[in-house]
Amino acid sequence: MGVTAVSNEMLLAKGIPEAFLVALGIHILAETKVDWRKYLVMSFLFILMPYLLRQFPISTGINTVLSLFGLIFVFQLLYRSGLQKLVRTIITPIIILILILVAEILNLLILSMMYGFEAANVMFKTPSGWAQCLYTWPSTVILALLLFASHQILKTKRKRKAKDGKDTEGIGS
Repeated sequence: MGVTAVSNEMLLAKGIPEAFLVALGIHILAETKVDWRKYLVMSFLFILMPYLLRQFPISTGINTVLSLFGLIFVFQLLYRSGLQKLVRTIITPIIILILILVAEILNLLILSMMYGFEAANVMFKTPSGWAQCLYTWPSTVILALLLFASHQILKTKRKRKAKDGKDTEGIGS
């Protein structure tokens, strides 16, 4: 177990955009209307949490889990949602973590198809911060696309419920 510090380049080019995407993803999947001030606070805290946690000598999986718990806690503090929203808020970071993993795997597969697996693996582990950002940035774009698709699916689902005459009270509140 060593410190898994993030380079300044990775924080700027990948960490900040991903933090904003994760915060937006929480709103999308928890079907919560975005309050932009709270969204910005949550995003900035999610930029700081993983960055600071990676300064401690704990393994990557543990700091990821701690970051997600921190995100749940921050969301609850900011939005003070009821029990139904709390359950969604607990499940949502797990879904987002899965989406991040899918995005990372797809990025690795794309690079592997283009350059071969060994070369793609070297690209991900390059010591050059900006080069590593360049090679891993497609996963951020893929994450954004997955979140957009999730938003569209949930929107279609809400419309279908409203059209079928089912009770939609509480959705999006």
